[in-house]
Amino acid sequence: MFFLGKRRGRKRWVAVICLYCFVSFGVYAHDLGVFPGEGSLPLEDGGGPGISSVNEAFIVKGIEVYADIGNLADSRAFAYDEGARQGLRRLLLNLSMQEARGKVLDLPLFDASSFVEKYIIVKQRMTSHSYKAILDISFDENKIRTFLNNLGIAYAYDYIKPTLIVPILYKNGKYEIWNRESWNRAWGNLPNNFGLLKINIVREDSLEDLQEIIPEVVMISSYKSFQNLLKRYKSEDLFIVFAEQYDNKLEVNVRFLSAKSDYSKFIPYRDLPEIEAIDSSQWSYNDVVIDIVQKLDATWKGKAALQDAVLYVSTARIKLHDKDVWPKIQRIFTKIPQISNYHVLRRMKDIIELELEYNVVPITLSTILVQNGIAVVRRGSGMYLELSEKDGGAMSL
Repeated sequence: MFFLGKRRGRKRWVAVICLYCFVSFGVYAHDLGVFPGEGSLPLEDGGGPGISSVNEAFIVKGIEVYADIGNLADSRAFAYDEGARQGLRRLLLNLSMQEARGKVLDLPLFDASSFVEKYIIVKQRMTSHSYKAILDISFDENKIRTFLNNLGIAYAYDYIKPTLIVPILYKNGKYEIWNRESWNRAWGNLPNNFGLLKINIVREDSLEDLQEIIPEVVMISSYKSFQNLLKRYKSEDLFIVFAEQYDNKLEVNVRFLSAKSDYSKFIPYRDLPEIEAIDSSQWSYNDVVIDIVQKLDATWKGKAALQDAVLYVSTARIKLHDKDVWPKIQRIFTKIPQISNYHVLRRMKDIIELELEYNVVPITLSTILVQNGIAVVRRGSGMYLELSEKDGGAMSL
């Protein structure tokens, strides 16, 4: 299958409506007041009733602690304090914007235990003089928000709904999604929780997924068509990350898809020389993937970290074998909502040269055209549009 252009044409920015029902950004609180004094530090065994009533974003899980300072009581107290510092720093990094990372890392957090609402012991081992444990720690939401407000650090305080990410790379005329190339491994290396994102990544070895994700039309497929996929991954919403690589450039379109909203954003990566050796340079894709996810996290937290979707522009030719060819193609164009506009650049005796403006990636538009009875054919250095047999007969050039 040919598509209308390897590279995106002129950028024309398009306003994209981000429906509140899907991207409900964090609301920042101010002047909550200071909570003085030391917090109580109740313990709870991992088999107990848990802390479901607490905002999940303020629970940090899987903190490993160890201390051996002479006796069990002192070792356990020291371990809890150290766990509180680890957990609090991790929590503050999760809630805050990326640009505040340096400030958060520099905080001493000597009184971290005063922010703790509850320790949950997942696993523990002890001797007469040492203590080792894995803890989940619930922090006091009001105290944390007051602390961040007093520091002047912007933050959000809710996890996004469980979200499935489908990462697709279009490179050298091929889709890379199901192979084990470095693009896929870079996504597979991500943690399930990244900031306030709760994400799943499609597996490389799932035949069921292969049947349901069609790269050519994934950017226009309906939310309903992904229901079985979302159910298997226990996710509610979908991020489709569609990247096109050419030369040392990478262009990424991210489609945000939920039951009530559907819109796209754009991320350009320019002048990345390491991408030329991408097949042998795993870390270069890792950097790009981490940057994409950081931008998604920042977007959820309320920052305009992504660019609005773009209009693509391509030129194509139509050979006029009879007088009905151009009117038929025009009628088809009017039925394709992804085509924003078109106009004739030049009209010769038996050829029309036109410019198409559209809001999906070029390879996807080519698929849409074929589905609607227009083949896209490369002739020399140009692209030609031809009616297929089901819409007026095949045309030879």
